[in-house]
Amino acid sequence: MVVVADTSVLLNLCRVRLEHLLPQLFGEVWIPPMVEYEFKRLSAVHPRFSGLLLPTWVKLSDAVNVPPEVSACPDLDPGETEALALALSLHADFVLVDDLAARQAARHLLQRSTGIGGILLLAKGSGLISAVGPCLERLQKEGRFYMSKTFQAEMLRLAGETP
Repeated sequence: MVVVADTSVLLNLCRVRLEHLLPQLFGEVWIPPMVEYEFKRLSAVHPRFSGLLLPTWVKLSDAVNVPPEVSACPDLDPGETEALALALSLHADFVLVDDLAARQAARHLLQRSTGIGGILLLAKGSGLISAVGPCLERLQKEGRFYMSKTFQAEMLRLAGETP
């Protein structure tokens, strides 16, 4: 399986030491040059991500040609734009994005997507983690990753972790 990751997914999973789930779940994890740039920049200047290193198993693509149908998608940042373009060119099985605009763009481009919540559900279903709840708590507390109460409740429901 081949997936393309956006910056947010990688940074936040690295922040709480869950990045190892990606190659175990998906096999090949690719990023475009802009995602590499954003990851390194944020880990150098943002206290929340200070000192994080891009995992060595991540595969870096060459420069990405962004087709017009991706450029036309609204509200994407440069990393999301290149990630979606790379996913299309690689015929990736998934593009890993968290931002609403990127998820909507993926849907418009007929590209399967999932974010951190979906990754955690897949990891639980595969036996890589025992529970989703503690991972969500770590993301919020240690990673200062924003998620709504509705999102949290839905992830716990889907994981079968509600009383």
